[in-house]
Amino acid sequence: MGLFQNIREQDTAPPRHRGSLCPTYYIYRINIIITDIRETTAPEIGESGAISYRFRFVKMGATAKMMMMIMMMMTMMMGVKGQVYFRGACPITPIIKDFDLERYLGRWFEQEKYFVAYQEVGRCWSYTYIKDYRTGNITVRADFWDILLNRPTVLTADVTAKRPYSAPSFLTYTLHGMPFIEVHAQVLATDYDSWTLEYACVPQPIGHTRRVRIQTRSPHPPYHVIEEAKTTLISLGIDVKFLEKQDTSCYKHY
Repeated sequence: MGLFQNIREQDTAPPRHRGSLCPTYYIYRINIIITDIRETTAPEIGESGAISYRFRFVKMGATAKMMMMIMMMMTMMMGVKGQVYFRGACPITPIIKDFDLERYLGRWFEQEKYFVAYQEVGRCWSYTYIKDYRTGNITVRADFWDILLNRPTVLTADVTAKRPYSAPSFLTYTLHGMPFIEVHAQVLATDYDSWTLEYACVPQPIGHTRRVRIQTRSPHPPYHVIEEAKTTLISLGIDVKFLEKQDTSCYKHY
């Protein structure tokens, strides 16, 4: 029996046209199975459109399995990045020319986001941006509640602004130990003190995918903070109906 199975199950939705201002999108069901024999199979596509990835590893501890699974999932999702597809090319989004990464440092708690498959391994995600003032390097520490081991888990990535003058709000994340994997995100808007909006758009052979995330300084922000963030998203032309409220019940444990 698989050690970790059915991380997320969401029936495949057929393409739907919701008018000229709304996208066609697909949601996939993803099954992850881990056993103790070294073998990796190609993804299996069922009749319903569900996608199953089957990973088998040589015997190792539970923590090592979990970390390996996260890395494998991030790798396999590099070409997809998210599960919400939109028609056409990526829209042009505004650049925060005076983005202040120093003010952005500190902890942000995830409140709502578009579905992202590799994050389904945990709950209560938060991100703490830390600067090493000796070297000038910035890292982000991702804390989440590990649903396999039922305890807090940490991932760390390096953060760089590759175009600090022309596009300082476009950030690149490189997971420690996996320099060949880069994840890109844009800070669409932030007030630095209460909320921030992170966004990414990835071109696909047909259309594109988007990642959208609302984060707040408080683990349990008042209603008006989330509403202000959503109003800002709408003003920027970002569809808020695909946002999913995230579990915040376990922030008190770490």
